[in-house]
Amino acid sequence: MFDMCKKFALGVAAVTVAGCTYPMQPADQYPGFGNAVTHDMAVHVVDPAPPGAANTSIELHGARADILMERYESGTVFAPEGVETGE
Repeated sequence: MFDMCKKFALGVAAVTVAGCTYPMQPADQYPGFGNAVTHDMAVHVVDPAPPGAANTSIELHGARADILMERYESGTVFAPEGVETGE
């Protein structure tokens, strides 16, 4: 019985030591992992000069634009109406 306990204890010790000496994973296994925060920040930044911004020929009714510009310059712009949902 004592011999069996001794073998069991030796086996547990061997497994414990083997588990503690398992080689660590290489640091460059996932090279982009260290840049996760900066990558996420870059993904959420809006492009300040999107390709569509190069199109400056916007179709607009000239007479209406002239009236709007005169109102803006004279300070007689209409106040926006409040929009409500529900009662």
